Amino acid sequence: MVFTTVALVVATIAESSAYRALAWVLAVTAVVAVAFSRVELGVHWTTDVVASMVFVGAWLLVLFSLFASEVRSEHATPELADAT
Repeated sequence: MVFTTVALVVATIAESSAYRALAWVLAVTAVVAVAFSRVELGVHWTTDVVASMVFVGAWLLVLFSLFASEVRSEHATPELADAT
């Protein structure tokens, strides 16, 4: 959950699209590597790993909806802020 949360924060506040893409590529690579290692080492069942990935996906949707709306409201121009 840490990798994807950091990628979400970086992707939301980064000015460059290259940094946003790099953050998500690194996060996805780390998540896949950790998930694979957990199953390969026999520490978790495959269903446990898949369930945790589904949970993290749902958590990311919640974080994205809350964090992105907060960042958008801070970066709104005065003209747009007065119109709402």
